[in-house]
Amino acid sequence: MKALRLLVIAWCMGPQLILGQMSVQGILTDAVSGQPVAAATVFVAGTQTGTLTDEAGKYLLEDIRSGRVELIFSHIKYEKQRIDLGLVDRGRYDLDIQLQPRELSLETVEITAEVDKRRKRYLRQFSRAFLGESKLAAQCELVNPGVVHFRQLDDQTLTAWAHDLIQIENRATGYLLYFSLDTFALKGEQVTYAGKPFFRPLQPESSREEKRWQRHRRQAYYGSTRHFYRSLAKGVLQEEGFDINIARLSADRRSFEIVKPAREEDVVVRARGNGMTYLVLRDFLQVIYHKETAEATSASREIGSMANQLGQPAEREMMQQGNGDNARLQPQISYLYTRTRQTPLDPDGYLLAPRQAIEYGYWTSERIAELLPREYLPEEEDEAEETPEASGLLPMTAEDQTIPQRNGFQLTNLRIPLEEIRHGGPPKDGIPAIDRPHFLSAGEATFLSGEDEVLGVVYNGVAKAYPIRIMDRHEIVNDDFGGRGVVVTYCPLCGSGIAFLAEAGGQSRTFGVSGLLYNSDVLLYDRQTHSLWSQIMGQAVAGPASGIELHALPTTFTKWKNWRKQHPNSLVLSTRTGYSINYESVAYARYKMDDKLMFPVAHLSQKLPNKTEVLGIEIAGKYKAYPLSKLRKAARKGPITDEFAGKQLRIDFEPESGTAVFTDESGKTIPSLRMYWFAWYAFHPGTELF
Repeated sequence: MKALRLLVIAWCMGPQLILGQMSVQGILTDAVSGQPVAAATVFVAGTQTGTLTDEAGKYLLEDIRSGRVELIFSHIKYEKQRIDLGLVDRGRYDLDIQLQPRELSLETVEITAEVDKRRKRYLRQFSRAFLGESKLAAQCELVNPGVVHFRQLDDQTLTAWAHDLIQIENRATGYLLYFSLDTFALKGEQVTYAGKPFFRPLQPESSREEKRWQRHRRQAYYGSTRHFYRSLAKGVLQEEGFDINIARLSADRRSFEIVKPAREEDVVVRARGNGMTYLVLRDFLQVIYHKETAEATSASREIGSMANQLGQPAEREMMQQGNGDNARLQPQISYLYTRTRQTPLDPDGYLLAPRQAIEYGYWTSERIAELLPREYLPEEEDEAEETPEASGLLPMTAEDQTIPQRNGFQLTNLRIPLEEIRHGGPPKDGIPAIDRPHFLSAGEATFLSGEDEVLGVVYNGVAKAYPIRIMDRHEIVNDDFGGRGVVVTYCPLCGSGIAFLAEAGGQSRTFGVSGLLYNSDVLLYDRQTHSLWSQIMGQAVAGPASGIELHALPTTFTKWKNWRKQHPNSLVLSTRTGYSINYESVAYARYKMDDKLMFPVAHLSQKLPNKTEVLGIEIAGKYKAYPLSKLRKAARKGPITDEFAGKQLRIDFEPESGTAVFTDESGKTIPSLRMYWFAWYAFHPGTELF
């Protein structure tokens, strides 16, 4: 089932400044007859504070935190009414309200009575769009679907409304929600809705269910807008797992481009006089939450063709990325834009002017199923992290508190800038390395077509092929060639495949995926010392092993038909990896098709498109890149020669396979690496270009 694009008008009211506890009381009466209105629902939007009026129309709301609040008055026979209040002192407020009777038109009665197949279809579409498609949404149920009415317009837009509160039982988080729906429209994959929620805690049936609710509430909270704003106000973004970048709309206004990394002080101003915190944005802000990955069904998103609708009030929008199985590996990436230069920020995690903020990307996947009341804050002590014995990490000491941390790694002995180490999205081992690879003979590898790309390695008299469709989803294979440990690595973001001897620094090592990136390139980690290793640099860049180099082996990036022709006895990595992954679908399809990058890099060059495939070589500390497209043109004219770093080079290039062998005048082979141009340049900004 296709995920929905989402454009949500912000449901939350202005945040509450915690100055004290207030109460509001009053009487509800019929604006025409003057008679009291009994059994009306009165609640503070977004909270657990609510009540029903008694027979005399009286209500009392207690323990309201002072600040800006919005009261909702709802009765099925009357028009809804909303009142914004600014509660600034302790005490009780008196507020009497007159409700206008609502007239039922004939058309409304007819729609209310519709119970045919069309209504059932509308209800299914509404539920999916309204509740969401996440794992939490699967445990939500519309308790009173009969209050929701539908109409399909001529342009196939499905509209919905409800004069009574919609009740949603959320058995995932343990709340009964009463939702005052204002608007709803569904057209194709775009849904727009607005409204105000009220929460009632459910009673757990067991301690096990209560713990499950607590776990799901934390899951809904962490990485949410409230978590971000609260972390921003407290100045703890990085500690809480957020990275931020300044972004802008692309020229075609269909996507975002990263301008530069941002720090908290770049987007926050703390006023000295009133102690207020202000969010200050002049461009878009990309927000990456790295402690959780995006959920495959609906959470991995990019901004698409509707990013130009910036004139609409307080919208949230998301677009489907559609990268198949790879969606489960994507980070939670959102974008934020404010209509005003300075937006006041509540330390409790809310904007004082929420309609000035526009949110895009992952945050828009948080629908009704992920809503939490304002009273909710995560427990001070979350669920226990994995034990040091299970993770292989030593417990942190008091001295360790000053050591930089990323994804559970202590970044000591850094050889690269700390601020350029980025969270790629998945946690440590969120992209699983293959530790027990199984191989097929070339004849048995029927799952491969001749056009499939493979990474080929020949060592110790053994030839092996590693299909890119498998490497895309694992990035590391800890393998063995004739009794020698070899780690085969591939970074889909850089298009770089490199094999190394697993022994380094006099120690045999096995490697995993850290979930961290440097210059958009995968950072490996070894399980023996938990040091971080740069794939393209071929050395440890943080941790106890920092500075130790890996010995690279010759690797060939080519098509299966070419590799099989050259190595008919080659073994082929099997899809029997131990993981339930569909290797038939193409991961990173959209990423490979366009020239945009997912993460910033230290250096960029405009001499070539970012994802031009190049072969890079090094001689005596000097670097040169050879675009495959230029080598193909040069090969048509005859043997290719070049002069570089005082050497006369011969380049034997095979256009069909896209492979080349570089030799100098003495016949010595010069190793080459194949990758995208942006990656080569990011690591070698002084490179020459063929």
